[in-house]
Amino acid sequence: MDDYDVYAFGVIASSTLYLVEDRYPDRGGYAEIVKKYKNVGGEAANTSLVLSRLGLSVKLDGNWLNPDDDADFLSDLFSKYDVDISRLSFRTCQGPKEMLVVDSDSRTIFGTYAQLHEEQSWNVPERSDIAHARIVCLDSFFGEASRQVADYAKELDKPIVTVDCSFDSPLLSTADIAIISEEFLGYTYPGQSTASVTSQYLANSGGTVIFTFGHKEITFGSSDEGVKRITPYAITPLDTTGAGDSFRAGIIFGLLQNWLIEKAIRYASALAAIVCQSSPGVLNSPGHADVVAFLRDRESIEDWAWE
Repeated sequence: MDDYDVYAFGVIASSTLYLVEDRYPDRGGYAEIVKKYKNVGGEAANTSLVLSRLGLSVKLDGNWLNPDDDADFLSDLFSKYDVDISRLSFRTCQGPKEMLVVDSDSRTIFGTYAQLHEEQSWNVPERSDIAHARIVCLDSFFGEASRQVADYAKELDKPIVTVDCSFDSPLLSTADIAIISEEFLGYTYPGQSTASVTSQYLANSGGTVIFTFGHKEITFGSSDEGVKRITPYAITPLDTTGAGDSFRAGIIFGLLQNWLIEKAIRYASALAAIVCQSSPGVLNSPGHADVVAFLRDRESIEDWAWE
């Protein structure tokens, strides 16, 4: 078995994206569809595609895919982007599918992810796959299977980057980097103050926690080093779908370059900003040279070499 840069384990879904004119309509209203795209959904899938565009080798594993036209589209797409899907299982199942409606400043998602959890239609991870990777990109949503990936990674001394786990999750204590989105905080801890929730994450984390809030300040830190903040790069977004997945790809890329976390966050923020300026953004994600050009145009810290 060949070595590769990243082992990604998590959600893989087919997606249809509708770009609508102006704003998402109120109940009973109407919106004009400007464009329709076949797209890919799922955190692990999107992150893998962006990482491949950055020049990294990726092996992707996760939920089963129902063998239909959507699965054929995903297979062709991963092949085009040179993502290794040799572990994926094509079996009769509901399979996660989603529909996205994107307007001028928001997105609305409809999907079958709850049915995925009812079926528990995902693979059991293989230790050998993790042994051949430099870093692990781990979704937290597959219960014992996700925890098994984390256990293997720790046993093999492989860094883990995960997303959107609760502050009492075992994954938080084992992950080197946990990226927590504003959306996840909102529906997991409704009514609780951000400061209170943030402090609990930092207290329970085994590494660095990064909190993303869209165009607002990124908060990051650890129990040892406290909290710092970085302002994302200002852009006019066309489609924010995949922004968080692209941000995680940027963090993983930075870790593999042995960058300090602040530098990795700036790179990840630039990468996500570029992705948000096209639709579907992930399928048009930039190469490393494009991210470097963006940073050189925007970055005020002159002594950071990006290449």
